[in-house]
Amino acid sequence: MKAENRLNNYSLGIVSQCKSRNYQAIFGLRLGVGILPIAFLVFAFIALYFYPLHGKKLKQVKSDLNRIHKKRK
Repeated sequence: MKAENRLNNYSLGIVSQCKSRNYQAIFGLRLGVGILPIAFLVFAFIALYFYPLHGKKLKQVKSDLNRIHKKRK
């Protein structure tokens, strides 16, 4: 391999002999594709569970929406 190619590979972070970077890249992909979306989904379900949109509050929101729509017509 020419010295110029070696220099370009190192500057781009492409080192085939370095196994730890490959493991870090795989871990980063697994984290970004699997674990983080699941964590955000769990957080969203918890937030929706505690969101007060039922019973009296739901009736109030519906009546307010109907009033706003009638006002626009």
